[in-house]
Amino acid sequence: MFLRRKRLWTAVSVFLLLAAFLPVAQAAGGTLNFEVDCVGFVSQGSELELNRDNTGALAEAFIISAIDGAGNTILEPVSDVFFVGGTVSWPEGDSYDWTTAPRYNPIRLQIVSVAGNGQAEELVYENISNCAGLPNFVLADILGAFTKEALRKLTGEAFVLQPADGVTSDPVELNAIPPRPINPPGLAESQPGFAIVNTDNLFLRSGDDVRYTVIGIVDGGTNLAVLGRNEDLTWWYVQVGGLRGWVNSEFLVLRGDLSGIPEIPVLGELRQPSLYVGFSGNFVYGDPLIGSAPLCTIPGNLEFPILGRTRSTTWYLIEVTCDGVLTTAWIPVELGIVRNPAGLVIPIV
Repeated sequence: MFLRRKRLWTAVSVFLLLAAFLPVAQAAGGTLNFEVDCVGFVSQGSELELNRDNTGALAEAFIISAIDGAGNTILEPVSDVFFVGGTVSWPEGDSYDWTTAPRYNPIRLQIVSVAGNGQAEELVYENISNCAGLPNFVLADILGAFTKEALRKLTGEAFVLQPADGVTSDPVELNAIPPRPINPPGLAESQPGFAIVNTDNLFLRSGDDVRYTVIGIVDGGTNLAVLGRNEDLTWWYVQVGGLRGWVNSEFLVLRGDLSGIPEIPVLGELRQPSLYVGFSGNFVYGDPLIGSAPLCTIPGNLEFPILGRTRSTTWYLIEVTCDGVLTTAWIPVELGIVRNPAGLVIPIV
């Protein structure tokens, strides 16, 4: 839901949960006037009379969303349903923030009345504005790039170079399958220099060492846009498929001129200790004692976060799911393999 900068909206009709956020264009008896800026949108005094029964229940369903020039979502799509004939008003000065700050011009706020009940989808309102200080997004061949199925899942972030500020994409959750990002044609090659992956299954990490968390896996032959480097040029800070992270230079072939690439601070997250359990059906316990009552059995071929250990390091406290409930439990050390590439201290608990 939106973040308000000033105050709540006013609605004349009933059951209008979303209506205050709906800058809809001309409708029967409706006069709308909304100003779009870098932070969100502001009503200049607006009224709307709902008049499309697209639900078959004498109600109209709407979706409101906003994107920046690169296609990044800056207002998460929100939908709701309102009774036909109801009037919604937005007093002058009512304002609502974007859920994510825009990064590229132009900014596009859009309201769609959805298809249904024999009616086609209808664009009800659109406001296209620019934010002072933001660059324009220009990519003439974006439609051609999207003809390849592998590129259809890319967001707007993938088609423009991101800031070389050391920020990396979110790490992959434990036991999740890492994404395999690719770059749209020409992005990496458009720079003075770029890198080519010369091995299969190269890890993209949140820092310049194997101690850092994994962001994705890059296939051999993938061209990487180089944004930065570490001090001794052993790792490169790159962008691929809209993801930013670090790759080991040992597994890259460099092309072009990378002499001007800046040294970037490493801001990544160290990988936390985990216990790999290979076999299914092992018991976990409420206490680190032989003969204590088991809590449940756990599946195998998975890693479990380690939260602590006994003083003798014969038992580990791990995070597990027992009967659908996330909890902590103890397991004997011999039933798993400790993975702690960052060498973090596991506390005695």
